[in-house]
Amino acid sequence: MIYPNPTDEVLNSAHLITLYDPRVPDWNLVVVDAVDERTHQAPTYNVVDIPVDSTNPDAIQRWKESITHARA
Repeated sequence: MIYPNPTDEVLNSAHLITLYDPRVPDWNLVVVDAVDERTHQAPTYNVVDIPVDSTNPDAIQRWKESITHARA
C-alpha cells in the first residue's frame, strides 16, 4: 500500500518497506525486508511503499532514519 507519510506504527508493523519515485518507474529502494517471526505470525503481509524524489538524497536519508527509528 502507498503511504505518502506513514506513521511510526505503520512503519513498525511493515514486513516490507520500499521507497519509490513516482516519476521514475525503474527506481526503487528496498529499505526493510523483514523475513522473520512476524512474517509467519501475521495474518497478512504488510507492504509499505513511500513515494520520494529519487534525486534528493537528503529526503531518502530522512526516510531511512525515520524507518530505523520507528522500528527500534
